[in-house]
Amino acid sequence: MPLTLNRPRRAERLSDPDSHPANTTTTLPMWATLSAGTPGYRELRYPFAWGDFVVTVVGEPRPWLTPMMQAFGALLELRTGWDAYGSPPIQSAYIESALAVIFAVMRDDTPAPSVVPTSRGGVQIEWHTRGVDLEIEFETPFLIRGSFEDHRTGQSWEKDLSFDQNALVQAIAVLSQRT
Repeated sequence: MPLTLNRPRRAERLSDPDSHPANTTTTLPMWATLSAGTPGYRELRYPFAWGDFVVTVVGEPRPWLTPMMQAFGALLELRTGWDAYGSPPIQSAYIESALAVIFAVMRDDTPAPSVVPTSRGGVQIEWHTRGVDLEIEFETPFLIRGSFEDHRTGQSWEKDLSFDQNALVQAIAVLSQRT
């Protein structure tokens, strides 16, 4: 299912650095496309108070797509102090980075993750299911840390995933294949 994420239609919370070319990815997975509007492609819209997430797909959307997009949209609606301790709102650059990673590593049979805000305005994606604990924290849009624990085999790791996501791909495979 090729996917592309289009920017929100209203960019009230985006700044000039958010749209700077250095903050956009040019390495999309094989099934991703930059050609929204191409015949045979379908746009899925996820509306929120601040605007829409628009995802272009070919074929059926992956089962995890809608719950994950709704969770990311809800994070963008959080305002300063959302945790009663003055935490900043979630920055769209974190969401874009998280989506790029997720679209690159998740499979059709991967369960939907939990998507949670961090107190620094970032995002954490996590799974605690099928005997696996997997967490991916976006400390900045470019600094990605992960932890994995397989309770059945005892395998575990904590890694910087910023430049090498092979361990994450393998962890997603383990998680996806489990019943």
